[in-house]
Amino acid sequence: MRPISPETQALLDRLHRSFRGFAREPADEILRQIADSGDAAVLPRLVPCLVSPEPEVFAAAARAVHRLLGQLAPRDYVWLDENTRHVSYGDVALGTRRIIASDLQRFAALQDIAPSLLGLASCNQSGYVREAAIGFLARTESGAALPFLLLRVNDWVDQVRAVALRAVEAECRQSRSADFLRFLPLVSRLEWTERGQSPDLVRRVERLLQAPENASLLAAGCLSPDHAIRRACFRIRLDAASDPWDVLRDALRSSDPFVRLWAARSASALPPTADLHDVLVRMTRDRFGSVRSTALAALAGLYPEEAREPMGSALFDSSPSIRAESRRWLAKVGPIDFAAVYRDALEKGKTSLPPAISGLGETGRAEDAPRLQPFLAHPRARVRRAAVRVLGKLTGTEYLADFLQTLGDEAPSVSTEARTVLAGRAGFLDPRALWDRFEREERPHVRKNLLLLLGHLGKWDRLPYLLRASRDRDPALADLAAEKISKWQGDFNRSFIAPTGDQMRRIEVALGEVAPRFRELDFYFKVFQR
Repeated sequence: MRPISPETQALLDRLHRSFRGFAREPADEILRQIADSGDAAVLPRLVPCLVSPEPEVFAAAARAVHRLLGQLAPRDYVWLDENTRHVSYGDVALGTRRIIASDLQRFAALQDIAPSLLGLASCNQSGYVREAAIGFLARTESGAALPFLLLRVNDWVDQVRAVALRAVEAECRQSRSADFLRFLPLVSRLEWTERGQSPDLVRRVERLLQAPENASLLAAGCLSPDHAIRRACFRIRLDAASDPWDVLRDALRSSDPFVRLWAARSASALPPTADLHDVLVRMTRDRFGSVRSTALAALAGLYPEEAREPMGSALFDSSPSIRAESRRWLAKVGPIDFAAVYRDALEKGKTSLPPAISGLGETGRAEDAPRLQPFLAHPRARVRRAAVRVLGKLTGTEYLADFLQTLGDEAPSVSTEARTVLAGRAGFLDPRALWDRFEREERPHVRKNLLLLLGHLGKWDRLPYLLRASRDRDPALADLAAEKISKWQGDFNRSFIAPTGDQMRRIEVALGEVAPRFRELDFYFKVFQR
């Protein structure tokens, strides 16, 4: 749930001033503006207005609560329940009296708005108020009462929980199926609770939704924009389906990657058939890596003779774990020189280059570096980035000049990869050359990576450059340098290497340039100045 927006907070401040008598604007008019804002995060703050003795304020607050509750997603009701109990009632501007049981009759008299007010009262701190509110909600004929009843099924007070459970069980009828589907996330939440008989209630609701007359309702739920409803509907449909393939085909076409993963795992448990083989092969090309991995594992287990081709293709998967798994499986089938496979793929260019380069980095040797170097100038940023990463993995300092050149790449991701590789070789770099380049460079992403690289120098070498960078023309980089100086101070006692005379002189010069901002650093050098 998002916090209260600044605009809504300004309205609340105006409401406070109105209650204190510091503003002539009527409180009921401000409450109408709060309702128009659609900002449901303000709901707990409106509870004190529901006990206002002024009829106009009470009526406006009631309408505002009713409208804003309509903006809540099912999962947001849990947030509302917790925050309504913890809201401060000590704000004298809105009144100090809490909702009590005698207020509920006043709420119930508002007919269509009543379930919203009674529902908010059911989140009260007092168990007596919660129990009484549930009694009123149980007598309403509105689906708006259901989410609050489901919340109280997990109440920590036995009597409240029992009353709520009976109320929800009474709602388990065909005419309430659409309401239960709308609030499925709150039903599913009960499955993991340990209070009362919540899991039994979950099974009962699922059986209600699995009734033949609710088939179209469940199918529509599988297309819900709410991912929790969507995923629960697919699972409930599969549990009730006589032919699971109808549900699994819909699931595999879903845009939700977790629904497709669930479908892949469910399909893997089915008896092997020609249809299953074709579905698994199609799933090995899914955009979601976990779906591809699940499908490959199922193919290897159910169709070992036919799995060699998809496993061979998986050698060039974008996921490192899938490439490694395919190599492990293929190695059991027979001896294969995987590095030679990747070298051949790079020479022929018949596959995606980034996975082939990465695969060679996982299986090759330093002798493969010359065949990777040309890819540093490839037109595609993904290829250049993979080449930098793999060259950094296979080599030592032989390609420092190439990495330094790539640090100036137009693509920020490639420049960042070069900086990551160079950070492990910072001891072999020329600090003054890096600083000169930092001062001349204009591109923000390159300057940032140069500054971060300077931060990887030795304890005493990096400090003068960070001090100068703290006055940089770019405020973001100046703040980054100051942050690195603060970290330098925090890590000071992690090493006890004394600075050389030349290092001390450069630090003193840099401190003089930024004085008096970092004069507290003098403390760290006193012992070395004797």
